[in-house]
Amino acid sequence: MAEGPRHENTLIKVIVISTAISFGVLGGIMASMKGFFHGEISFHFSLGSIGGFVLGMIAGWAFWKLVFWRQKKTDQAPEP
Repeated sequence: MAEGPRHENTLIKVIVISTAISFGVLGGIMASMKGFFHGEISFHFSLGSIGGFVLGMIAGWAFWKLVFWRQKKTDQAPEP
């Protein structure tokens, strides 16, 4: 019985970290793409790519923090 919450916490950590990395990669790619709307697609790695990666990771992490915060707040609400 004691292993349930431990496994659940591990799963939550994996979900949060993988979402943050995925959002980070997406942000980095979006910041690196140049000329996408003009028909000349090119990829330029720059400081903006790193910034996009970091901002994407923060957005992915913040998303799950918001979800878990709302869940905790809902769980603590008094019964009507």
